[in-house]
Amino acid sequence: GADYCVSEMVSAKGITYGSKKSAELMELAEKFFDEPKNDRARSLARLFYLWGHSYEFKTQEHWDQMEQILKLVAHNDKIWYATNIEIYDYVKAYESLQVSVDKKIVHNPSAIDIWFEEKKETYCVKAGQTLYL
Repeated sequence: GADYCVSEMVSAKGITYGSKKSAELMELAEKFFDEPKNDRARSLARLFYLWGHSYEFKTQEHWDQMEQILKLVAHNDKIWYATNIEIYDYVKAYESLQVSVDKKIVHNPSAIDIWFEEKKETYCVKAGQTLYL
């Protein structure tokens, strides 16, 4: 795979509705969606993975918090809203990228377009295509 692309995953592990930690979820979301402050953070492929079950929302306060989070992330053209299988397929396709030793040729054998950054430039390797950097 392409070893020069860095990924960051922010996990909300341990933060559950119905616990006293639920308020931390909004703080985590706000921190994640703030514009990264440095070039390194800005160049990262980032994943904010939010999931849960409605029966875990024990009070109206929990529903209100979820509504605030959804307002924060809604209608943002910089966000890819994806299902679990779409994320899985994308990660597998990313891992299948074939990169030359000098990192000047990237081949995408998958059926999914893959995006990455190299030296502050954003590239897309179309499905089944080879990109010459």
